[in-house]
Amino acid sequence: GKTIVSRVLPYHDKLMISTLDNGLFILKNNQIIKHYNRKNGLPNNVVYNVCLTINGDIWVSTNAGIARSSRNEDNFLLISMFNGLPPSYYSFGSMQCFGDSIFVGTDHGLYKGNVGQMKFSSIGFQPYIQQIAVNGKVVSTIKTQIELDAYKKNIEISFGHATIFDNVFFA
Repeated sequence: GKTIVSRVLPYHDKLMISTLDNGLFILKNNQIIKHYNRKNGLPNNVVYNVCLTINGDIWVSTNAGIARSSRNEDNFLLISMFNGLPPSYYSFGSMQCFGDSIFVGTDHGLYKGNVGQMKFSSIGFQPYIQQIAVNGKVVSTIKTQIELDAYKKNIEISFGHATIFDNVFFA
């Protein structure tokens, strides 16, 4: 069968490739040098996202939680509610490593963690719709029915947010 790729991330002289059905691959010179899956430590073979921290750790988001592999280890450690994440089975889609922080989008909201401490906390996040465009044209009011152009057939919704983030206001 075919493997569905969810993200490709450069990793020194290698590539990390997360998949939606077959775990995480690390390639060098187009050759698989490591394949991580549920059998060797991933919470699940559905890997939505992968990111690399400043200290070389690999973090993955799956539909059964997130996990971390230290640069000095060859297995993954599950990150759980004991680390501050929501106490249920959840889907993690969005993940981004930034400096010594990691941001994780869950179906319970946005969480920020410190890479060294592996502790997460919820971030207050209030999204709002900035703009709606139908068939490439911005609309100011929404009718009960929207007709889509036969060739374009698209609706674009742009979201923004306002939050306090590290004592800096973003909008």
